[in-house]
Amino acid sequence: MEERKHPFEPVYDSDSKILILGTVPSVVSCQKGFYYMHPTNRFWKILSEIYQADFYHASIEEKKKLILSHH
Repeated sequence: MEERKHPFEPVYDSDSKILILGTVPSVVSCQKGFYYMHPTNRFWKILSEIYQADFYHASIEEKKKLILSHH
């Protein structure tokens, strides 16, 4: 079996308690260099609703900070 490295680094710290696993990133996500970046993917909209924070419009760096602030 061929071993492959995921194209994106994980986002976590020592306080993280939630693990979200995906499978294969979309072509758009690979082009943009971060998780769930295809415009039809609802992941960031759902997190925005759950946490009442604008994950959807955030930059990649802002998304990382928001993720780490909502363990």
